[in-house]
Amino acid sequence: MKKDKSKVAPPINENVYANALKEAKVVLWDSYVPLIVEDDYKQLNPKTPFIDTTNKTFTLSDITAKKYKLVMRYSFVDCDQCVNAVLKQIKEAAQQNSIKDAIAITTSASARDFLIRARETPCPVTLYNIPDGSVGLHMENRNFPFLFVLTPEGRAIKIFMPAKENIGQLKEYLTKALSFVNTSNHNAKFKF
Repeated sequence: MKKDKSKVAPPINENVYANALKEAKVVLWDSYVPLIVEDDYKQLNPKTPFIDTTNKTFTLSDITAKKYKLVMRYSFVDCDQCVNAVLKQIKEAAQQNSIKDAIAITTSASARDFLIRARETPCPVTLYNIPDGSVGLHMENRNFPFLFVLTPEGRAIKIFMPAKENIGQLKEYLTKALSFVNTSNHNAKFKF
């Protein structure tokens, strides 16, 4: 059977495809997370206690210190492969000096367990344990790590759940989120 050439779509120009893909990423970045994740822009409790690896206690207000922070939130009961995939990408970003304001928040069964596991799973950013087990986000403790940007006011924004099977998306998120954090912190210095 012979095809009618008038009904066949013309080949897609690679530049048109690349531009459409870039535009889709911008739309996805600006609207996907707020539409899907109910935790977006949620105000976290500023008095939530955090404990670092030296057993020093901080509050959420202490941690934000009037700066945006990229946060990796995970639990030691999460999928080890998932957590390690994210930590590997954060480590690569840290080696490129693009991480200045980033932290990791985890949940452990006990303070002792936190310290033991922190030694076993080196983290390229400051690591905190939440003794209460939650900062109040619905996505917590669901057996997968996620990332978000923490505003100076203590709001969770730009939430992202990475998949170890799609490292490209994680790299893209880290690039965009770190750029947002670094730009926002730099510009905040000159608002006064």
